[in-house]
Amino acid sequence: MNNFLSSEDQIFLVFYAIFWGFVTEAQHPWKPFQLPLFCRQKWATRRAILSVMVLNVLPLTYFGYVIRALKDHPEPSWATHSTLQILWHLVAHGVVPAFAIFGFYRFWLSIVEGNPDWFYASDANQVGKYQHAEPTYRIGFDPNRQSDDRPIVNLGPDTCCWNLFWALSYIVVSGAAPWIAR
Repeated sequence: MNNFLSSEDQIFLVFYAIFWGFVTEAQHPWKPFQLPLFCRQKWATRRAILSVMVLNVLPLTYFGYVIRALKDHPEPSWATHSTLQILWHLVAHGVVPAFAIFGFYRFWLSIVEGNPDWFYASDANQVGKYQHAEPTYRIGFDPNRQSDDRPIVNLGPDTCCWNLFWALSYIVVSGAAPWIAR
């Protein structure tokens, strides 16, 4: 009898869900899905569109790709393979592909960091009555800046390219994993 989901499918599903949860928690200060301000604030609208595409559509498409890549993938047998071979197989095909979700987050960050004025206001006065909810951005750190209640996103002056590099690294390595060690 053929199970709908193989062992590696199930492992991938669990780790992908856990990792997606980690990424979702890390997104909070960036407010990528600021839907209450969609079509009311240009920055929030642009961020929401980018977020839906990069943090929802791409990960779901990738999920389908991996499940398809693992379909009809022969599972090792305990009778013919060692424990180490089986663990390697399950990690390479179930856990490693799940790391791509971190790449999608890094890709989103690289886009935002490369064009901060397109996704965030640089001054709280620009967001008007939504100063308490809509983050602004600043590049670098100012130790003399007084803290207030307004949300702010701190950007590194040179992190865009490195985030893109790591995004592509995560996605390429994770996307190749289902085809390795067949």
